[in-house]
Amino acid sequence: MNVAAIMTQDPLTVAGKARLDRAMDLMDEHDIRHLPVLDDAELVGVLSDRDVLDATGWLSPRQREIVEAPSRSVEEIMQKPVATVAPDEPLNAALGLLIQRRIGCVPVLSAGTVAGMVTEIDILRAYADACRKGDIGPDDDARIEEHMTREPATIDGEATGDEAAALMQEKHVRHLPVTTGDKVVGIVSDRDVRRMRGRGQLDLALVREIMSAVPETAAPEQRLSSAALILSAERISALPVLSSGKLVGITTTVDLMIPCALGLQRI
Repeated sequence: MNVAAIMTQDPLTVAGKARLDRAMDLMDEHDIRHLPVLDDAELVGVLSDRDVLDATGWLSPRQREIVEAPSRSVEEIMQKPVATVAPDEPLNAALGLLIQRRIGCVPVLSAGTVAGMVTEIDILRAYADACRKGDIGPDDDARIEEHMTREPATIDGEATGDEAAALMQEKHVRHLPVTTGDKVVGIVSDRDVRRMRGRGQLDLALVREIMSAVPETAAPEQRLSSAALILSAERISALPVLSSGKLVGITTTVDLMIPCALGLQRI
């Protein structure tokens, strides 16, 4: 399977000179997390929601004016240089870039023009669809427990945002299940942390105030296709894995990308 088979075609783009408010409007309106940045039709960068969260806290222009946050342009915070792939390259080419560079998307260039984009969500969605159609059989659809992090780091809801950020950095993770005793009550992500940092409130916020409450969960005996379907449909990046109500692991888009891409390659 090549890149063209799963990429999102003709993705929305934004100009480097555009204000961040324009990028935020596009991301909100179309429920997307990444925008290729163009300068006279040439790809010059990629803007992610993480970049915007760090810079603005996703506050409105009026709110940013009140807290005296600087008004910035897309080109000031976009990521560059950009790793790209061609439509006819194997899917593994895009997968390698996503994993090695810890990025969420890879633009697809054809004759110098942005023809598409491959994201983590595209890979998971394609895998879930292939399993549903029978293109990937049950024998090649592993159990979640084979691709999860066991005994993941957790955090208490009364911890501060600063403490959550420090723990994520220490453990090199982007998600922390929030627990009370043995019970999972939420999940806090690096996006939550970046939002509060962008608002200048990370040291004041408690985890229980910024977490996603009652998160989607999975069971260890469920199949990868089940997790891939939930993550892609809900547009989330992690699932706490529970057994008899107790946390036994966490599986993320990063954990699933390799087995899902390998399954797609065999089609």
